[in-house]
Amino acid sequence: MDEAYVDFADWSGMELLDEFPNLLVTRTFSKSYGLAGLRVGYAIGAVDVIELLDRIRDSYNVDRLAQAGALAALQDVDYHREVIQRVKATRARFATELDSRGWYTYPSHTNFVFTRPCNAHGEFSPQNSRQFI
Repeated sequence: MDEAYVDFADWSGMELLDEFPNLLVTRTFSKSYGLAGLRVGYAIGAVDVIELLDRIRDSYNVDRLAQAGALAALQDVDYHREVIQRVKATRARFATELDSRGWYTYPSHTNFVFTRPCNAHGEFSPQNSRQFI
């Protein structure tokens, strides 16, 4: 289960690990930690599943600089919480603004929104977005 955006969501699949022993939950430091350039992530699962992954792991591990960045990010809990709250607030504000223009914005549990531009008649069209540029 890919949980790249879990910090922006209201639910996590971690509680399913006990129910599904073959489930693997993966997370990344790319989104809420802002460390996409370091390419750091991790997987959580049953010991036997992790051992199998370790057997087929590529020889290119995470370098020391990336490890140091990830460790520093994990230690700054207050900043991480602040970033998450700021992203959620911006996402909500932006979706409200788009919806106020008559567009349809899909619910989001990520750090982005997906919207469909509508005209005054409720018709969807890429040309409808040009009126706001």
